[in-house]
Amino acid sequence: MIATAYLIAAILQQAAAAPAPKESGEIVVVGERLKNWRGRFAVRGGKSTCKTIVSTGDAEIDAIGCQAMATCLPPMQARIIASDAKGIQRDARKDLKAALGLELAQCCQNRRDALVVELVDRRFEARQERNNAKN
Repeated sequence: MIATAYLIAAILQQAAAAPAPKESGEIVVVGERLKNWRGRFAVRGGKSTCKTIVSTGDAEIDAIGCQAMATCLPPMQARIIASDAKGIQRDARKDLKAALGLELAQCCQNRRDALVVELVDRRFEARQERNNAKN
């Protein structure tokens, strides 16, 4: 009986110490706020710059837009530049640019999704640490 009580107490203590699963709602909220973000990304020479034009009001969320573009654009840069080459017929150029735009948008969306989850995880862990420090 005493051994059972210790076992139950140990299980309850582990359950209390285990972090609660993060809310998927928070991921949705951050994602929705990011939809309102607008920025300008430029690559000149080997240097890239990103500037927030319409902020979400949260610098960490704003940074996600720039980070996604900084990951996705450089590997595509040569193909984007090549799409402006002389000799490409107008319709072919239009199709090529449309395909590149879709590829870039998909890459950015995938990267943004991953960065949103990372941000929510970091914030969740920070809240847990603050709560643990209070107790």
